[in-house]
Amino acid sequence: MANKSAIAVAGTMLGVTFVWSGIRGASVTKTLQEILTGTKPKGTDIYPTGLSSSAGSNQSTSQISGMAGGSETGNVIESDALQYRGYPYVWGGSSPQGFDCSGLVNQVIGRDLRMSIPGYPSGQYSGHGPVTGQWFAWSGAVTIPGSQMQAGDLVCWITHMGIAISSSNIISAQDPAIGVAVSTVQGASPGPEPLRIRRLKALAQSAGPGNAKLGTL
Repeated sequence: MANKSAIAVAGTMLGVTFVWSGIRGASVTKTLQEILTGTKPKGTDIYPTGLSSSAGSNQSTSQISGMAGGSETGNVIESDALQYRGYPYVWGGSSPQGFDCSGLVNQVIGRDLRMSIPGYPSGQYSGHGPVTGQWFAWSGAVTIPGSQMQAGDLVCWITHMGIAISSSNIISAQDPAIGVAVSTVQGASPGPEPLRIRRLKALAQSAGPGNAKLGTL
């Protein structure tokens, strides 16, 4: 079963790699490198449909966090992620010594909160963990409209990802110059590539605040 799952994920990643390579005119090899490193590529920012840019990247955490409300679990994810603001970007990093984009998400959800992440059951995450393309396609999360984004949701491109802290802002490990920082979705965008707002099923299946449970997905 695990082998079939791995094959399915690999097939999905290969498919989106070819599609994205065609969109931006880059080689498949170059695109794969960007997916695996989690470095936000240089490109023209395309703001995703249905997401507001009203909260700017220069606002304080108190101004922009929690603006969308959200579930109890979502707010816990947001709060945990914000503690890493200002940490350095390190390629392949997955510890407080430095993170790349997927390493930060894996740290927060897989290690700190001990929830399931792609390829790792609850409480069993170790190492660097899954890369952005795996989160983009993972069956443990559902894709929702951008207009419904709230704290704790995942903002996933093919080559970059972050954690939503409000209806329009995310925290992500962007690049070596910026490190782990808060920005608008537009500010974190790697360019004109597919974007999915993904909600963990542990959040999506919660009936309301107080009903979400950590480590049960």
